[in-house]
Amino acid sequence: MNKNDFVVGVLTYIACLREKRCYSTAKSYQDALNSFKRFCGLEEIPYVYINKDTLVRYQSWLLAKGCSRNTVSTISVEKNCALAFSPLIKIPYVCGC
Repeated sequence: MNKNDFVVGVLTYIACLREKRCYSTAKSYQDALNSFKRFCGLEEIPYVYINKDTLVRYQSWLLAKGCSRNTVSTISVEKNCALAFSPLIKIPYVCGC
């Protein structure tokens, strides 16, 4: 398990959500993660790979696939929350629904 991997961070957050019985929220995060992994074509995504350019391209990719702006916005918020688990960020993040 690589602590510098975005996927590991998101899966950690999903596990936390499930512990708190936030099953619907956990499923939304899992769906967003699966989508981002398809976009990247990777199973492991280093935190350093995720930058403004990558996220802008991902949003464009979602829109081109026919996702609504609301869906794209929701997925972006989920990505921002998951990024809080990055070892590069020193602020502790609290899991919640």
